Formats: sequence, structure tokens, C-alpha cells
Amino acid sequence: MQNNNYIEGAELKAFKATQKLSRETIHFTAKIYYKGKHIADVFNDGGGGSHQIDMIDYELGQEMKKEILKLPLYEFSKEFATPWDWELWITQEVSKHLLQEDYKSALRTMKKKLLLYNEYDNEFYTFAKLPGLDYESEKTKKMAYKEFGKEYQILNYMSKEEVNEIQRSHRDRLYK
Repeated sequence: MQNNNYIEGAELKAFKATQKLSRETIHFTAKIYYKGKHIADVFNDGGGGSHQIDMIDYELGQEMKKEILKLPLYEFSKEFATPWDWELWITQEVSKHLLQEDYKSALRTMKKKLLLYNEYDNEFYTFAKLPGLDYESEKTKKMAYKEFGKEYQILNYMSKEEVNEIQRSHRDRLYK
């Protein structure tokens, strides 16, 4: 089930999320750009409601809406699919930004710690790196896999795509 909301020239920019204000949904503000122009401001107050869209360029907004409606059905599961709309498109873009922020945070953590993921309990763990060990050396990698590899996936040694897939899976399992 691969859902793709790609629309040429459409993107969410100036994205800022505030976890402290997020209750039922993610509290955020952002700008929607289409064909290089700022066409709308969007925000969610985090209280569980829909995204609020303040359309700046109505004409381009209508054009982008037509492109959103042309996207293939969004598959929530094998049994349920729905057409795309503004709400769903924005939600997917917000998810992409959050994954990117999670990845950047993980990279900062990985400089100081081993970042591990246990699929069984769907949890992330960190272990402080020992001073004097080169965590990029093959010897240290083998030691880490010997110590943690049976039960944990070691994110420090994975590609960005693999880490994003684990984060996506983790988030999906949390909100089932």
C-alpha cells in the first residue's frame, strides 16, 4: 500500500510544529506553495479539528485542488480507500515534515548515543556511546550487533530510507 500525494510544483513550506500545544492533532503552521507561488497559509490548533486554510491566491488554489482530486485513491487499508482532498494532502505533507524532523533529531542523538529500535515492543532506546570507541569502525559495529543485534535494530548503521520506514511503522503502530 503505497500512497503518493505528489503534485508537481506543490509543497508545504515554512512548517513549524509545536508539540506542547498538540493534543488531539499536531499543532502547526505552514505555507502552501504551488507553481512557485505562496497560495495559502494553513494551521491546525492541535485540538482535534480540521486544518484551517487561509487561501491567498484563490485561482491557483482551485487549480491545485483539481490536481489533488486527480490523485489515485488513498488506501487506508485493503478494505478502505478514499479520494484525496485538501485535508488529506496537508496531513500527508505534515507527516513528511515530522518524519524529517524526527530523522534530524535522531541524527543528533546518534552522534552521542547508539539509537536502537525493538520491533517487539515498538520502542526506541538509546545507549550512551563509550568514550574512545570509534563507532564507525567495523570492530565496534560487530560488537554492537553482538550485544544488541538479536533484539534490536541499530539505527546508527542504517540508511535514511530504512530509518524513515521504521519511524513510519512505529507511528502507524502507535495510532492503530
